Amino acid sequence: MTLLEFIKDRRRKAILFFLAGLFSGGILYFLCKEAAKDSYEYLTENVMIWMQEEQDTLSVFLYQLCNRGKVALVMFLAGCTKWRQWIFRGFLVWQGAKTGFLLFFLWMSMGARGILCWMAMGFPQIFLLVPAYVIFFYGCLERKRKFTKVITGFFFFAILLSCVAEAVFGQKMIQLLQTFTFW
Repeated sequence: MTLLEFIKDRRRKAILFFLAGLFSGGILYFLCKEAAKDSYEYLTENVMIWMQEEQDTLSVFLYQLCNRGKVALVMFLAGCTKWRQWIFRGFLVWQGAKTGFLLFFLWMSMGARGILCWMAMGFPQIFLLVPAYVIFFYGCLERKRKFTKVITGFFFFAILLSCVAEAVFGQKMIQLLQTFTFW
């Protein structure tokens, strides 16, 4: 099976797993809304401060590299197990839940600006992360093709580039958004 056939064959399932997580994250936000009201207010203040102050590019890069590197390492190790398909599905649900929770949190705390902020937060790195994970999942799930060093190298290189993209362009996207929406 080629990469395009793989994408065409599994696209619908991947989207459904991600959407299940997205809606679960939104539901989780609303279920915890009253119980975690103080935490949400504190988080809202931190997000507003983060959006307004300039961040050091190197510290953002190292932070993202640590976070994404751990996830990439776990996915790499999971790709070598017989449960890889279930772990990858769980990963899609988890990513969807995180995305849904953040989307609803920003939307409820900042209104329409929150949705724009949510899109700006993911803009530069999403174009590297999605293809990297799709190609990586393809390499792991298609056992006719050996899990090659090229796919693994591409995966980790794309993770590294996504960290660089977020460190260099991520804060600038938020600041650009602020200038156009007059916050």
